[in-house]
Amino acid sequence: MSTANKALLQRFFEEIYNQGDLRIADEIVAEAYINHNPAPGEAPGREGFKAFVAYQRRAFANLQFSIEDQVAEDDKVVTRITIS
Repeated sequence: MSTANKALLQRFFEEIYNQGDLRIADEIVAEAYINHNPAPGEAPGREGFKAFVAYQRRAFANLQFSIEDQVAEDDKVVTRITIS
């Protein structure tokens, strides 16, 4: 399970953020997604998440998320990233 969860987060950062493929969010982000620290004006849910990612990619054309470390146990994954 932990290997699959690590792979899921790798897809999250690589395909959604780095490649800008927001369709992937429909597969791996819950419809009822809640950002507990939202940006001003960020709507709740999967659609709000997708709108925020699109906004970030427009604002920062070369935005890249690099996974530096991942630690996984059971259903929990900790990911240390560098954003450039």
